[in-house]
Amino acid sequence: MKYRVLLLLISLGFSVSIGCLELFAQGANPLEPEAAPPRLYIGPVVGYNKVFQTGNFASFADEARCPTFVDGSGNGFFAGMTAEFLMGDPKNSKSSIIVRALYNSMPSSFTQEGDNLPSLVILNGQQTVIRTSTQHTADIAYTTADVEVMYKFNLGNTPLVIMAGVAPGLVIQKHITQKFKLVNATDASGKAVDAIFVPDAKYSYEDGGKTAIIKDYDIENASGIRFAIKAGVGYEFILKKIFVVPSINYNFGLTNVNTTDSWKVSALQAQVDVRFAL
Repeated sequence: MKYRVLLLLISLGFSVSIGCLELFAQGANPLEPEAAPPRLYIGPVVGYNKVFQTGNFASFADEARCPTFVDGSGNGFFAGMTAEFLMGDPKNSKSSIIVRALYNSMPSSFTQEGDNLPSLVILNGQQTVIRTSTQHTADIAYTTADVEVMYKFNLGNTPLVIMAGVAPGLVIQKHITQKFKLVNATDASGKAVDAIFVPDAKYSYEDGGKTAIIKDYDIENASGIRFAIKAGVGYEFILKKIFVVPSINYNFGLTNVNTTDSWKVSALQAQVDVRFAL
């Protein structure tokens, strides 16, 4: 009889324990109100930049007849951390403030065709004047450390969101590599010949003397700050307490790359934000 009572008490205690564990696992407590949804979400963000640079800077500043670099483009990337703060009641919030800290690479390449005129070159070891065609190129390495602050608004009860805000940044790389290339040369009969530039002590050369390196240094009179506005649309995938948000944005640069030219950097950006509830 004593053992039966003991077994009954053990069975009852085990049953009660299992019930309590199930209630704990479900997160339900009839004596307390339901916990409020998280308000803050933090996580990584990565993206691709299709870069557009409007240059309007001269290939040779001291020679008016030389062409001007106008439009450049390139491919870059950005990565960093993002935080989202839900506004109003977190359970029914339709808007939020998003802050991102980013490393942003926005390189670009410019190409302008040069003259097709008689030029002084070296042919067969001798200086001579023949018709040549040339090309000017400029490769720009441009990198910033950005802090974006954006307002996000959900479109009704859909996963679609629109975002807009500002993107100030500290310029951490601003390098130009400019080259002047001898594309082809022809003699008096129109036959292609193997000519090279007459060396100029101001420049270095590559490609056997057919390419002059005009600039290979940091951009002169460069601005240390870049300021932009950014806007776009996204689609929210909500996985319990995780937000996965792919989006398309346009980052429109307002400040010039340097203080002497009308030279701006903008980018079409495809990105994915992943944010975890805190």
